This record gives sequence, C-alpha cells and structure tokens, in this order.
Amino acid sequence: MSDLAQDRSVDQGTNVGRFLANRGVIVVKENRPAGRCKGEHGDSIAAETLILNVIKGAKKDTSYGVRLERIDQDGDTDSAVFLDHDELPELINAIDFIAHTAVELSGQDRDYTEVTYSTKDGATFGFYHSDQEQLAFLKLSDHRSSTFLPVNRLGVLKQMLQEARAHLQSCGASDD
Repeated sequence: MSDLAQDRSVDQGTNVGRFLANRGVIVVKENRPAGRCKGEHGDSIAAETLILNVIKGAKKDTSYGVRLERIDQDGDTDSAVFLDHDELPELINAIDFIAHTAVELSGQDRDYTEVTYSTKDGATFGFYHSDQEQLAFLKLSDHRSSTFLPVNRLGVLKQMLQEARAHLQSCGASDD
C-alpha cells in the first residue's frame, strides 16, 4: 500500500479504531451496553459505549466512543462500526435532520428520494421516500445488509446515542 493510501485510510477511520489497532502497548477497554433498536425484519442495532486506555511506558492515552453492531434475525452480529465521541453531536443532529425531512416529504408525490449521512467509519444513516412508503435505514457495512425501521423510530436511535454520549461525558469525555 502506498504512503498516500495508508495516510488516507488512517484519516478516514475513527480514533477508537486506531486505539484498538495498537500493538506493543497495554490496552484497557471498558464497555457498557447503551441500548438496542429493533428493525423491521427481526434484526436490530445494538450500541455500547467504549472507553479505551492505551498505556505504553509512562504514557497513557484515552479514547471515548460508541460501537454499533447489526444483529441479524438469527441473533448473530453481521457488521459493526465505531463512532468517536466527538462525532456523536453531528450524528445526532443528522438524525434530527433526516427525521424532519421525512416528515416534510411524507404524502408528497415525488421521485424516489434518499437522504443519508455517513460516519468516519463508513456507517450510513438515512431514509428513503418512494410513492409506496418511507423507511429509515442504517447500513454499517457496504458488504452486509441494512437494517430498516419506520422513520418514527429514529427517535429511539437518537435517544440511544444521546444516552451513550452522556455516559461517556460522565466518564471524562469532552467536546474539545
């Protein structure tokens, strides 16, 4: 892999992912369940908070984040992504925008329309509007299935992320 490609892949990932990839260091990982949002087809999205401490010699670095995983209808995890603490406010605002836009478009006769937001780790949150229906969706991996849910359930997802963010802040995460 070229240096430019390596730099690009590092820039696009999350701090949490980089902390987990460290070798030759001590990693102390704390995690806590932060909720679950059921999908339309027996699948769900589960969230957990992560606090990672990487220790090398006398140096200690801490990273805060959230891990989202898609659990298929058989109860197996089929994909997962990390969200850094500092990207949670923007994601929460994006969910608000997506939900508000869905309400505005509801009942309108329009061409097929999608509204999406993508995270640093490649997760896509959004909804689609067609002449038959509107559904919200979360896609955690380009190579795996999406989880679909009614647009009004985006509030459950938003609350889950807000509670995870509040927990991380109570543990020392800051918005700096």
